[in-house]
Amino acid sequence: NYEYSDSTRLYLSWAEGYKSAGFDGSDNVKRVNYTTPDASSRFKAEEATTVEYGAKFDFADQNLRANIAAFSTDYTNMQVSAFVGASFVVSNAGASTIEGIEGDFQWSPLDGLLIGGAFTQLDVSFDSFIGGCTVAQDIAYRAANRTVVSTPMGPRVIYGTCTQDLKGKTGVFAPEMSTSLFAEYVVAGTSDFNIVLGADVNKVGEFYSQNDLDPANLSPETTKANLRMGVEAADEKWSVTIFGRNVTNEIGRSFGVDLPLISGSHVAYLDPGREVGMRFRVNF
Repeated sequence: NYEYSDSTRLYLSWAEGYKSAGFDGSDNVKRVNYTTPDASSRFKAEEATTVEYGAKFDFADQNLRANIAAFSTDYTNMQVSAFVGASFVVSNAGASTIEGIEGDFQWSPLDGLLIGGAFTQLDVSFDSFIGGCTVAQDIAYRAANRTVVSTPMGPRVIYGTCTQDLKGKTGVFAPEMSTSLFAEYVVAGTSDFNIVLGADVNKVGEFYSQNDLDPANLSPETTKANLRMGVEAADEKWSVTIFGRNVTNEIGRSFGVDLPLISGSHVAYLDPGREVGMRFRVNF
């Protein structure tokens, strides 16, 4: 840390971390015998090295506080989870790099009013990763790579395993840009209670929700707005708030995968749509 001035601090950090190795304990793994899974069920420890540098600003005279930082994380043996129809299987993706810039601020231009916001610009890419194919790729692969062999039960078609090289491609759940902005205004009512008005807007860029980067599992960009109005006790012992969440009724996805047993189909978990409600809170 370096105290550049009374209002500005500069910093630099370096860190290493890891997730321990493990194995897939589900019933559908390949086995050497009835009780022993083979080596393909194991995955290696994930290791990461992170460098971050930035600045923190605190301008008391202007009632303004802000932070900005740049970061870079290098992963080796990155652990990724894939849905295989009956369970999730963890494997190692080789290596990946995550780089980005993030910032936030809070500003009170007048008594009772607080404005703030944040942004994150993210660049996630696999340095090496041989992953599974999308449904369309797998269908094309099977059409071009079918071998008919003779067995005691008659002719049998054997297909190879379709894979794709995802080096340089983005990771999952990694929107390139995310931003948010909020405002809260406390209006003094009487000596017993205050009126609180608030609003926030959150924008999240599109992102993939499955490691094969199938376009069908791409969550779209969303911009969601939330509103609230309430009354709270001056001593903060109680409050009543009417709120509207996602008033723009943006429907994004929190997760999506290929649908088992039905080739070419997909299933996704959708974020909640518009919600309106009331909240009553008491502090004892």
